[in-house]
Amino acid sequence: MGSERGIAMIWWVIVLLVLFLVTAGLAYDRYSYGEERDTEVANLKAELKSTQEKVQAELQQRLDLSKVVGFASEAGGMVSEPGRIDQAITRYKDVFQEPGQDPADRCLEKILERAVSKYNNLAGRLRAAEQERDQARSNEDAARDSAETVKRGKEARIAEIENEKQQVEDRLTNTTQTKDQRIEELQGRLNQAQEQLVAQAAEHKTIVTDLRTQVDRYRNMAQDASERNERLRRNNDADGKVLARVVGSHRVYVDIGARAGLTPGTYFEVYELGKGNDVIPKGRVVIQEVHGEYSVAAIDREFDTYKPVAAHDLVRNPLFETGKRPKFFLMGDMTGRLSNQQTEALIEKSGGEVVRKVTADVDFIVLGRKESESALPFENREEWELARIYKIEIIDPAYLLDYLTN
Repeated sequence: MGSERGIAMIWWVIVLLVLFLVTAGLAYDRYSYGEERDTEVANLKAELKSTQEKVQAELQQRLDLSKVVGFASEAGGMVSEPGRIDQAITRYKDVFQEPGQDPADRCLEKILERAVSKYNNLAGRLRAAEQERDQARSNEDAARDSAETVKRGKEARIAEIENEKQQVEDRLTNTTQTKDQRIEELQGRLNQAQEQLVAQAAEHKTIVTDLRTQVDRYRNMAQDASERNERLRRNNDADGKVLARVVGSHRVYVDIGARAGLTPGTYFEVYELGKGNDVIPKGRVVIQEVHGEYSVAAIDREFDTYKPVAAHDLVRNPLFETGKRPKFFLMGDMTGRLSNQQTEALIEKSGGEVVRKVTADVDFIVLGRKESESALPFENREEWELARIYKIEIIDPAYLLDYLTN
């Protein structure tokens, strides 16, 4: 719009300059050549009228530029009728008329001067506007470049932030996964620990129960062992004594009878006590006749003819206990003159009892030999451990037969 106004203004200035030159030339010719001047003036007026008509048409198209001729503003726009132009010329004629100058020429001159002045003013403003426009464009370009730089920097920063965000999200995802895995692992370990704790508690309870059972068992074993020690002590003491020896024979009377559980065929050691209660063996007797309170025994062996078996000598049999049937446990195969079945029969005949299980009531364990090469060693058997706990005397078959047979 500004450029169209500038072109229109230039066009108007050119037209007015041409008119001015033409008018000036005609005026010069009129003043110079007399009558020709009047003719030229008439022509000029006709041309001026024609020009006024052209101006009127142009003014209607460019209302903003009509102010250069000083027209008054009316409601609805600028008035551009020919009558108004005449009024303007008359007004300028009264103001600018000088002696010897045609009012129309002077009016046109003032109009042109004013037009030139306004043109220069408008041209200056146009140049300033163009400069401002160029400056604005320059500033706009600079701002655009700056904005582009800022945009690129922003995009780069956004990309960098997006990258950092992605890295943080990746780290967060990895951390979350690691945390979940760690939690799952710890939960598994916790469950395993709880299961182990429950199992250990159950095992502990079982162990405690077993220990209590073993404590009770060992307490009972200790009591049985104490009783066993007492029986062993009594068994090592004398079972009786020789009441008298039949003169001129190898027979003696002993103070042990049927009421003590004695049976015929039982052998007894004969001994006396020396200084410090030292045992001095003297021989061995075997029971032949058993009565209620006493028995008759035959002298089976005498160790010293100068110290024969006599009254008041003591007798004992480690396999005999007054008022009680001794209990025997056979471990392994018996060796020697008798088999296991024969040994059992002999023990039963002698008043003893053969048992199948080792308890605190067992008096003797008769130890033979292993049943086979693949059999468990005696030392690894439960009966051996129980014998150790109960302090049961372990004897071999030969020792047993010494007290049960001749």
